[in-house]
Amino acid sequence: MPAAPSDGMWAALGAIAATAITQLSRLVRPRRPKPDRMAAERELLDEAWARLDQEKRELLAEVRDELKECRDRSDDLEALVRAERLRVALLIRALQEAGIPVPPAAMLEIDFDPATGRYQLREMA
Repeated sequence: MPAAPSDGMWAALGAIAATAITQLSRLVRPRRPKPDRMAAERELLDEAWARLDQEKRELLAEVRDELKECRDRSDDLEALVRAERLRVALLIRALQEAGIPVPPAAMLEIDFDPATGRYQLREMA
C-alpha cells in the first residue's frame, strides 16, 4: 500500500526542524574546538629535546672538567717523576765523584713509584 503524500511532507518538515534546532543550538553554545594533538605532541617533544640538550651540556662540562683534572694530575706526576730521576742522577753522580763505584745501569735499577713517593730497587731475576 503506497504511503500517503502527507507522510513524506511531515518527514521533510521534521528533518528541516531538526536541522534548524541544531543550527540554533550552535549559535547559542558554539562547538568546542578539537584539541590539536599534533601541536601538543610537538610541544612535548620540544620540551624533551630542550631537557636532553641541557643534560648533554652538563655531562660534557663534567667530562671536560674530569679530563682537565686527569691531565693536570698526569702532568704533576710526570714532573714529579722527572724531578726524582734528576735526584737519583745527582745522587749517582755524587757517589761516582766520591770514588764509590756505581754501575752504569744503576739508573735503570731504581724505580720510583709516584703514587707512594718511594724508591725501590728493581728485582733482578
